[in-house]
Amino acid sequence: MKLSRQKTSFGLLAKEYQKYRRSYDPKLYKLLFSLLPSKDLTVLDIGCGTGKSTEPLVLEGGRRRVSVTGLDPDKTMLQEARLSAKKKRLSIRYVWGTAERLPFKKERFDAITSGAAFHWFGSKRTMVKIKNVLKKNGVFFIFWAQYTKSDKPAIGSNLYEKYKWQGIPKKFRVQKFVTKLLIQAGFNGVKKASIPFTEKKTIPEIIGNLKTNSSYALMSSKVKKQFIKEMTRAYRVSLGHKKYEVNKLELRICYGSK
Repeated sequence: MKLSRQKTSFGLLAKEYQKYRRSYDPKLYKLLFSLLPSKDLTVLDIGCGTGKSTEPLVLEGGRRRVSVTGLDPDKTMLQEARLSAKKKRLSIRYVWGTAERLPFKKERFDAITSGAAFHWFGSKRTMVKIKNVLKKNGVFFIFWAQYTKSDKPAIGSNLYEKYKWQGIPKKFRVQKFVTKLLIQAGFNGVKKASIPFTEKKTIPEIIGNLKTNSSYALMSSKVKKQFIKEMTRAYRVSLGHKKYEVNKLELRICYGSK
């Protein structure tokens, strides 16, 4: 499975993505805004998808006046993002484009964020372009959610192998690797942080979330049906009479300034 095919598959999942993907812990945005002293801010969210990582930039800004732009290469995902913003009466500008070819002028933003999307475009070359559209002292803020280590194998781990499930490349799960890219691109004051949290999901929510993954999008209809059937059975057997699966995760964060 080629990465490029995965990267361009999310339009097939837009409705499910909007329904099942969750937003992020407010503590994440509290940290971001603590790095930005100005009361008037311009923020770009790269790989915004349906707006799950973008809307909190408006909602968690407090008394700040935050002008927010979301950028994504998939027009169907952007359509869902615009519908959500309209419904919630949030002033967010959504733009079609890619991190590799940012459609913005130099020194345009006070901060640029990327939540659970950096692995699609993370490279020194792209990061230099991102740095170019940041204002002086502007912050590039990267984050993703990750399960904490456990001695127990993940439910359905054999099925992920069976169906050749493609997760995030391992190197992009390592903060040391991401901070190294920031340093190589010339960012200053590079740091990392983590925010622990607990996630509780029902089996329908778990299965729904699986349907938002690019690996699922590229399966044939027949294979999708079989995969979901087997995964549902695995969770029912594992959870028994339990209503929820409870997992410990953490938000991993890496950032630096221009």
